[in-house]
Amino acid sequence: MSNKSETQNPHIIDTDQEDDLIVLAYEDVSEGIQACTRSLSERIFSDRIFSVGTMEGTLYAIWNKPEGFRVVEKSRNQFQFFFENDSDVTRIERGSPWLFNSFVIHVRRWKQSINMEDNHISSFPVWAQLWGLPEQYKTLEV
Repeated sequence: MSNKSETQNPHIIDTDQEDDLIVLAYEDVSEGIQACTRSLSERIFSDRIFSVGTMEGTLYAIWNKPEGFRVVEKSRNQFQFFFENDSDVTRIERGSPWLFNSFVIHVRRWKQSINMEDNHISSFPVWAQLWGLPEQYKTLEV
């Protein structure tokens, strides 16, 4: 039942069982991969638990109602955001980190080579501007 096109770019799923190995043809997963290329993975830095509905409703408004926006929960306070337009993905990723309900959200573009369940976002870059800093502290090291 296998032909050449099915084995050109196989995707292998190891189920941690010695004899269980699933091989998927690229054609079978290409639609899902295409959708994920227009998505962002996210982690909210909070001990509070947020629902998909809360995240979706609030961020839809904050992010100026992006077309085709939907949210999928991946694990506790880690979500994946899907968009119809790549321009929305780029705009929102460049604006990161975001504030949601006074908590920091950091988003980054989905990559096929990274397993979201194994790659938890634990830090993010932040720019800070310090006003009134005495001259002696205005050094490259500080």
